[in-house]
Amino acid sequence: VKNWITMKRNLPLLFFVFFLPGIVLFINSETIGLIPKDLPIALINLESNCSDENYQTRCETNLLGCYFQQSLNRSDIIDLVSYSNASEATDDSKTAAVRGKIEIPADFSISLLNS
Repeated sequence: VKNWITMKRNLPLLFFVFFLPGIVLFINSETIGLIPKDLPIALINLESNCSDENYQTRCETNLLGCYFQQSLNRSDIIDLVSYSNASEATDDSKTAAVRGKIEIPADFSISLLNS
């Protein structure tokens, strides 16, 4: 009873105790759980530069890295940023210019087909 009388006399404390949990719950539900869109991701394709667009019309077993890159390009969640070497991509990820890094090794197709 004593605590209730103290809280009833102090209106800011009353609002703090009763409304702050609701406000925190609302902010939490509005910010967490949303679908990310257009996240910049660094892509280093050491297998091929994928400049020849003819691989899209036929199946080339030595360009599986390009097919992987093409499937990632179709996604709304990520936005691929191409890099020629891994050190530039790592530097940009450290400065938060990109959110992550995907590196396709030079023997990606061969190792994938041999496994």
